[in-house]
Amino acid sequence: MDIKKHLLFLPMLLVLGLDTSTACTRIMHVDQDNAVMVGRTMDWKEDMKTNLVVYPRGISRSGGKDANAAQWTARYGSLVATAYERISSDGLNEAGLGAHMLWLNEADFGKRDEKTPALSVALWVQYYLDNFKSVAEAVQFSKSGKLQITPMFHPVTQRWVQVHLVLDDASGDSAVLEYVNGKLHVYHDKKHIAVTNDPTYDKQILNLANYTMLGGDKPLPGSTSPSDRLVRATYYNNALPKASSPKEELSEVLSILNNAAQPYTLPSEKNPYAAKTIWRTVTDLTNRIYYYQTTDAQNLVMVSLDTFNLKPDAPIMQLDLVRHPEYVGDMTAKFEPLEVKATA
Repeated sequence: MDIKKHLLFLPMLLVLGLDTSTACTRIMHVDQDNAVMVGRTMDWKEDMKTNLVVYPRGISRSGGKDANAAQWTARYGSLVATAYERISSDGLNEAGLGAHMLWLNEADFGKRDEKTPALSVALWVQYYLDNFKSVAEAVQFSKSGKLQITPMFHPVTQRWVQVHLVLDDASGDSAVLEYVNGKLHVYHDKKHIAVTNDPTYDKQILNLANYTMLGGDKPLPGSTSPSDRLVRATYYNNALPKASSPKEELSEVLSILNNAAQPYTLPSEKNPYAAKTIWRTVTDLTNRIYYYQTTDAQNLVMVSLDTFNLKPDAPIMQLDLVRHPEYVGDMTAKFEPLEVKATA
């Protein structure tokens, strides 16, 4: 299956985080008796037309319009939540690796070096899901410098897409990849259970130690700022009771996401792009099950990646949630083949 131009240039490209109000939260909970589950919120000011898509192995892709764009063939099948039709913003692969794109105002991918193969930031999540089976493997590759992430300028908003990448796997490993001033910073540790947005992750780690039950004596903060959400998510994750089943663990992770969610709010002069939590996901990396829930419908959709045909030349499958917001429960059987047209 050759769709090298797929996922490359979209007029509505991932308008994730056009200002400081755009936000997301990721939390990882490791329960040795149940599962490694990762929850994340997607906070944005409008409907991103999100669908769920399953990609088989063997898809050939290209990394963008830049000269010397990376070329690769997917080693692993994956299940992703899309943004604006085709951007993979969140998901997991068949090996149990999860990848999540979150906004970071300080992100700067540096000056283009055409000697190094380029990968558009729009394909960052999909590249890692296509190619790696674990966080350790992905981190090792990232540090090798064999690939350069290239920025994307959004022509409508006249802003650059600025994000960092969060990785996790079924072993409970975790990593945050950030580019600042053109340099890659990797924070690789199972202790990194919560991630939000600015400031950079090194400063977020230092801030955690100021709060009660996390090393300091400050009371639990209550605002919706990235730093406060990260503190609360970490605190409540550590305080979770032992789950009696994967179902109960799922409920616990959702409770943390609800605590970190951005409420509905009106734009103001100070915050003209006020964002709300539009959807949340929980990824069961142990059992390769994906849960998706919108704020509007509140319907919890469940999909099992293991039930799909992920062999090369198998069809790309999509669950159309844009046209069917009423879907709820196990929707694995509702996926339909997706006809993908290459972009010239």
